[in-house]
Amino acid sequence: MPANSKLSELNSPVAGAVERTAQIKARAIELGFHKVGIVRPDALSKERVRLEEWLARGFHGEMNWMTRDPEQRTDPRRLFPATRSVAVVALNYYTPQEHSDNPGKVSRYAWGDDYHEVLADKLYELLSWTKKNWPEAEGKVCVDIQPTMDKAWAARAGLGWMGKHTNLITERNMVRGFS
Repeated sequence: MPANSKLSELNSPVAGAVERTAQIKARAIELGFHKVGIVRPDALSKERVRLEEWLARGFHGEMNWMTRDPEQRTDPRRLFPATRSVAVVALNYYTPQEHSDNPGKVSRYAWGDDYHEVLADKLYELLSWTKKNWPEAEGKVCVDIQPTMDKAWAARAGLGWMGKHTNLITERNMVRGFS
């Protein structure tokens, strides 16, 4: 293949997207995330069927907010119409502190800073960096309180798989849940 053909391949939109994705992933790791994946925003169709069955069985209990707009929960373009891809990150929020002598137990994830704030701060920093490097970029930061199926997106992005307990399991034992 002639050298100028290779150059044009590197300057193609696909090569540009691959390089941009690699740079965003590298920056996410620099910011302290342990895993990052970027995937197309195709709707979570199978997950939506399971969600609707779960809701129909009443498994959501008194969490009636869960019944609102399952389509929005499974299609990021319903939440943010400009979506072109979904970046998903994982951060192990294990805190090695010991319990105090007080009676009662507190889940280990709650020993440190509020993970919603920790993740949001890092994600806003990643979004700001992305916009600085690609001014046309837009984004929405979601940290498990927005109507998205965050664990399903993490599984789709290759960060791990969903266990029977519905938590995300990763190869490095970064289970999102209680300990």
